[in-house]
Amino acid sequence: MGKIRVYQLAKELNVQSALVLELLDLLGQDVKSDLSTLDEATAALVRARVTTAIEAEKKRLAEEEPTRREEEQAPTSAGVSEAGEAEEPAAATGEAAAGPSAAEETGDEAAAAPA
Repeated sequence: MGKIRVYQLAKELNVQSALVLELLDLLGQDVKSDLSTLDEATAALVRARVTTAIEAEKKRLAEEEPTRREEEQAPTSAGVSEAGEAEEPAAATGEAAAGPSAAEETGDEAAAAPA
């Protein structure tokens, strides 16, 4: 395989062409667009760099995941839940609604009757 286009290499690596173009620019390669061709040595260098970067990112995310899970579980382990906080005001309004209405207290039957 002699030459490969930038967009084909990006598709092979499952990354955007812009990422490959940026990497090539950092490597000092003169490419103008994703339709530019690369020799096999340059393509191999890009493959190695992108693969290494992807593996490093996956490793970083895997190490970060247990920390994120601990942070998410910390508030719930303290015994305070959002559902418990939401239930208190509802119980307070339920007690007020259970008492007699203003129309019932005044004896106004027309106001107390449902519409």
